[in-house]
Amino acid sequence: MAVPLLAGPGTLTIAILFGLKAEGRGEFLQLSGVLLLSLFLALGFLSVGPWLERRVGKPLLLALMRVSALLLAGVAAQLILEGLEPIVSGVAL
Repeated sequence: MAVPLLAGPGTLTIAILFGLKAEGRGEFLQLSGVLLLSLFLALGFLSVGPWLERRVGKPLLLALMRVSALLLAGVAAQLILEGLEPIVSGVAL
């Protein structure tokens, strides 16, 4: 379930867009460093997942999943609004 979030089309699109926005070698290296850091953080979280599931218990894990889904929905709504802004700003209301 986590693999499409880590290496799916959305992740690849964001990486390409940030790579295109990077100006100069310094920003590109900084972007690469952040990408590697997030990759290792994801590896750490995925490897700790089964242990954490046993320690925390099902009810708290379900609550955390709902909170993270709410945060993800908020990020998705923000991205949609940012994408629609250039289109809507050209339309006279």
